[in-house]
Amino acid sequence: MTNPPLIPRSDTGCVKDDSTRVRTGNVESPWQKTSSANLIRYASSGCYFARIKIGGKLIRQSLKTKVLAVAKLKLSDLEKRNADIGKEGSG
Repeated sequence: MTNPPLIPRSDTGCVKDDSTRVRTGNVESPWQKTSSANLIRYASSGCYFARIKIGGKLIRQSLKTKVLAVAKLKLSDLEKRNADIGKEGSG
């Protein structure tokens, strides 16, 4: 006879399932967090995406790579380009 778990699954908050998806509450998300800020990974394809604000809007843009080191480099380049565009528009 097996005892039921003391804490229901719905009360565990963000729990990583056996699959590659991340479970937040009752909703599964195909996006995985990374150790780097503004960098997320799409679980099914393994591709990295930048998650940055441009003009006050949150934009998710593919970095077209599955390698974390390359994604970090592309993210910094993208952030620099968007910072330069922001300076030109305000001046």
